[in-house]
Amino acid sequence: MKVFTIFLTIATCCLTQAATIRSKNFVEAAKKAKELDAPIAVFVHGASWHPVSERFRDKLWNHASLFKSIKHDLVLTEVHVEQQLDKEEQKKRGELTKGWQAKPIKSYPAIQLYSSDGQLLKTYQGQSFRNLATPSTLQNHLAHLLQLEQSWQSLWLQAREAEKSQNTPAQIDALGALLALPIHRDKKAFETLKKIDPSDQAGHIAKAQFNGWEFIRKITGLVNDKKRDEAHQLVQKHLSNPHFTPAQLAFILGAQGRLQVAENAYEDAYQTYLKAYALDPRNPDNKSLLSYGERAAGQPARLVLPSRSKLRARSFGTNISKDHATASASSGSEDNIDKLFKGRAPGDGHAFHTDKEQNPSLIINLHGPCLVNALYIENRRRHEARARGLTLWVSDDAQNWQKVWQAEDTPSHWDISLAGIERSGHKARFLKLSLEDSSPNYFHLTRIDIFGKRY
Repeated sequence: MKVFTIFLTIATCCLTQAATIRSKNFVEAAKKAKELDAPIAVFVHGASWHPVSERFRDKLWNHASLFKSIKHDLVLTEVHVEQQLDKEEQKKRGELTKGWQAKPIKSYPAIQLYSSDGQLLKTYQGQSFRNLATPSTLQNHLAHLLQLEQSWQSLWLQAREAEKSQNTPAQIDALGALLALPIHRDKKAFETLKKIDPSDQAGHIAKAQFNGWEFIRKITGLVNDKKRDEAHQLVQKHLSNPHFTPAQLAFILGAQGRLQVAENAYEDAYQTYLKAYALDPRNPDNKSLLSYGERAAGQPARLVLPSRSKLRARSFGTNISKDHATASASSGSEDNIDKLFKGRAPGDGHAFHTDKEQNPSLIINLHGPCLVNALYIENRRRHEARARGLTLWVSDDAQNWQKVWQAEDTPSHWDISLAGIERSGHKARFLKLSLEDSSPNYFHLTRIDIFGKRY
C-alpha cells in the first residue's frame, strides 16, 4: 500500500533546510511537489469578484511572514476561480489547473492540502478556514497532523503484521483505527476491511463511511421537512454506536444540537455544542460547531453574548436578568417585553415601544437585591438615533433613583461596565432606562442582559 509523503516531509524537516516555494499555477506546483517530494498548499479564491477572498489573499496568503513559521518543505500556489470566461479562457484555465479538485469547494476562500503525488488530503473552508487563518494556528494544526500521520503509519504496520500472522480480529481493529483518522483515506485499506469483515460486525465500515458535515445537512433536511422523529432516531442510532471516533462523535452531537435548536431547547442545545467542542478543542471543525452553537443556541438562551460584545473579554458574574427580571414601559406596546431578557429577538425588531413622549422610560424589576456589574443592551436596528440620551438609573425602592451611566452616542448596542479593578458594581433591586433628551421621542430596545450576582 502506498503511504502518502506529505507528513514524512514534515517529519524530516528538522534534518534538512526547509523551503517554501511559490508556483504560478497548480500544474507547475504539482510538478515541483513531485521533484521535492513535498506537499502542496493551494489557496482557492475569487479575488476578482469576491471582496472577502481579496482581503484574505492580500493580508494573509501573500503576507511575507505567513509561512516562515512552518518548518517543512511546502509548495504554495493559488487557484483563482474567475467568472464569465469565454471558451478560450476556460480552456487555458483548465490546462493550468489540471489535477486540481474543485468539487469539494463549497465557499470561498479556501485552502486545500495535497500530497506530493496530487492526492487531496484536506479542504478548509468557511468557518474551518477562518479558524486556521493565522500563521500560528496553521503551524499548530500541521503539527497535529504530523502526530496523526505517525499514528497512521504505526497502525498500517500493525495491520500488515496481523495479516501475515493471519490474526484477522487484530487486522480488522488496526484497519478500522487507521481509517478513522481524520486525514487521507486509503481505498485499498477500506476494500481490505470490507473483504475481511463483510457484515461490518466491528462497525468500522460505517465509521469509515461517515461524513460529518453531510450528516448534519441530512438532519437539517429532516428538520426542515418536519420529520423530527426520523431525525431523532437517526441521531440516537449514531450516538449508540461505540465505534465512532471523537471527531465523528462531535458531528453527531452537532446534529443533535441542531435538533434541539429546532425545538427551542436552547440551553440543552448549547450544552450539547459545548460537549462536542470539548472532545477536541484544537479541531477546526469542533470550533466551527461551537461557533454555530453560540449563535444558534447560546445567545437565545442568554448564556453567551454576541461576538461583537466587549463584555465577553472578562467575567461580570451570571446573567441575573434571565428567568428573573420583568419590565414595564412608561407607555405604548409591551406585547414582546418578555423577549428583552430571554429567547431570540422579536420579529419586528423591538421588545417594547413607547409612545412619543418626553423622557420615555423602562423600569426593570430584578425581584430581589442584586449586585449589578454590567449590562449588554441592543438598540433597535434602523432606528438607532431614537435612543439619544439613553441613561441608566439604579434604585432599591423604585422611588429614589441614582444615575450611574449615560450613553454618548446611539450605536447598534451598548456594552456597559459598572465594575472594574478599582470599583465594584451597584446594589439595586430596580433599574431604569430612560431617554434624557430635550425633545420628545419614541423609546424601543431589542435585548437587555444584566450581569452580576443575587444576594
